[in-house]
Amino acid sequence: LAPGGSETLHMEGVVEGDLLNTATGSGVPPYGPPIPHEDQAEVDEIHPALTVDKTIYAGHDSGAGCAGDELATTLLGDDVTYCFVVTNTGDTALDQITLDDLDLGITQDQMFLVGFGLAMQLPGDSITFAYETTADGDLLNTVTAQGRVLDPFDAPVPGPDGTVSDEDTAALEVIDPSITLE
Repeated sequence: LAPGGSETLHMEGVVEGDLLNTATGSGVPPYGPPIPHEDQAEVDEIHPALTVDKTIYAGHDSGAGCAGDELATTLLGDDVTYCFVVTNTGDTALDQITLDDLDLGITQDQMFLVGFGLAMQLPGDSITFAYETTADGDLLNTVTAQGRVLDPFDAPVPGPDGTVSDEDTAALEVIDPSITLE
């Protein structure tokens, strides 16, 4: 190579797991011994994941009772609250968390935040949303949560590995008690 010149070599492959790669090269000048050089590059495999837990309870209280249960029983027309807790269970940050509940016919836009939440969810963080409505019949419904994966430098991960999702269900059972007197 001429002084100040460079040459680039590359190799394509699949890395499984974390990898600290050391490359060693050397050049032989016109006079003198070979000149060695060593450099390292590191691959940090990430494991993004999220979970969503959906519960329901009777009444309206701005989500204060959001522990809820997987099954609620109530009377027709009574108030009910659905709760959605999204937790970052992976080892990398997530952002753009979205929720959809097609059976209820709602998206995150119709839900309200319980407590506080951040735009970016770090590993172990949770965010809770609630939706208040009335019981208009039995319903087993599913919510889908999705989040965008961020790399260790908080940049979006491109391609199909750039999102994670999860689903959960809750059931509402409406009862109609009656009595007959003869």
